[in-house]
Amino acid sequence: MSVVCSLLGTPYVSMPKDAILFFEDIDERGYSVDRMLTQLTQVGWFDEAKAVIFGQFTGGQEADGRQLAPKVIQRFAQSASCPVFSGLPSGHDDENRVLPLNTRGWLNPGKNPALRVETGVDGE
Repeated sequence: MSVVCSLLGTPYVSMPKDAILFFEDIDERGYSVDRMLTQLTQVGWFDEAKAVIFGQFTGGQEADGRQLAPKVIQRFAQSASCPVFSGLPSGHDDENRVLPLNTRGWLNPGKNPALRVETGVDGE
């Protein structure tokens, strides 16, 4: 997430359209995640998103050991104009499922949400 925010306004990132967005990060405290989500919202990053999925936010604990990123994400989900999911085991933690980027994906947001993505490899 921090990489996307740092590239806003440059020719290296464009606004997503009809996409399932995925974010994860490392060592970002809750206030920082909140600031980045606010920035992305204000520039319209989520306006044409089909869904937003949050993976692992490893590290970033407060001085007292609390991890506030999940609460920030929950609050973001309550005001988002598209479905928001969290807890995908992908990012920088010990359990790290591969998530090919810039591939076709399908999301079933029903009672038992499921995400299916193409492998990104020809023939699979």
